[in-house]
Amino acid sequence: MRHLMLLLMPLLVQLKEVGTCVLLNENTADHEHNSGDLISERRKLKQVYESICSNKDKEATEAVQKFQQKLEELHVAACKKDDEIGRLQAEAPASTNKTLVLEGKLNEMHSLDKANDIQSLKVGQPVTHKHKLAFLSTIQSKEAGNSVEIIQENADHGAIAGDLRAELRKLKQAYETLSSNKDKEISAALAVEDFLLNKLLRMDKDSAGLLKIKEVEAAQANEAAQKLQQIVEELQVAVRYKADEIGRLRAEAGPLKIKEVEAAQANKAVQMLQQNVEEVQVAVRNKDDEIGKLGAEVGHLKIKQVESAQKLQQNVEELQVAVRNKDIEIGRLQAEAGILNIKEVEAVKKFQQNVDVLQVEV
Repeated sequence: MRHLMLLLMPLLVQLKEVGTCVLLNENTADHEHNSGDLISERRKLKQVYESICSNKDKEATEAVQKFQQKLEELHVAACKKDDEIGRLQAEAPASTNKTLVLEGKLNEMHSLDKANDIQSLKVGQPVTHKHKLAFLSTIQSKEAGNSVEIIQENADHGAIAGDLRAELRKLKQAYETLSSNKDKEISAALAVEDFLLNKLLRMDKDSAGLLKIKEVEAAQANEAAQKLQQIVEELQVAVRYKADEIGRLRAEAGPLKIKEVEAAQANKAVQMLQQNVEEVQVAVRNKDDEIGKLGAEVGHLKIKQVESAQKLQQNVEELQVAVRNKDIEIGRLQAEAGILNIKEVEAVKKFQQNVDVLQVEV
């Protein structure tokens, strides 16, 4: 019976170690799966942040370009109106001078006609009274004809002057109309400019408010990441403590009086367990590095930090559950080791009793 128990004990130990390794491998696979989820979530957050920044920059650039284009169009229209008004202002003095010149020529013509009549009267004075009367009658007839011609010329000059005055009135009306239209267009351009400027200011204000909100969210996410980092460090300390506990159990298993094969198998099992523990520690360190990277990148993302923090919190809780499972497994191993020690002591005692019985019989 004792020999059978000694043969079965290594098999039981191997089965327990295989079960422990399977649990450790499953926990490691879960941690790797969670790490992949964190990486994919971080990439999604980064893509959304870059998309929002690109859209904001594009909208601001388009608004500024439209505003500049509108200002250039208004500037070109204002320059055209200024040129038109300058042309009319330049033509108005010329028209006025032309009217004054025509009126001066008309007055000169009247003066010349009167001077010619007086001169002809002085030069052609008759000697006798009859000649004077005949000459006076001739002069009167000439003066009557000249009066008709002068009246006709005055009428022609008056018509020309009236046409010039009407043209001046038209030019003044056109100038006033253009000035009024220019003032209206300038007022409309200023109103459009004020509207676009107010819209741009509102956009800047909204962007500043959104930036402040994102900064507050980033600060909250950083604080949450720091707390999570502290929890992870505490978990690392707990894992190291559990590793020391496993080493102590491994050291206590050495003094057991078992066969060399059983000792080699136990050492191999402990090495496998130690390797699995080291793999878990490596996975935990990888998690720590990943969490550190995420914590460093949280300040640059500025969007959906709360969801990322919740995801990190979930991973930490999963790590805590894994550590608790390890504690339970270590307790179970300790209990089994105690049972093995008790059985070994009982077997030794029974063997000693058998030896004593044989000695008595001999």
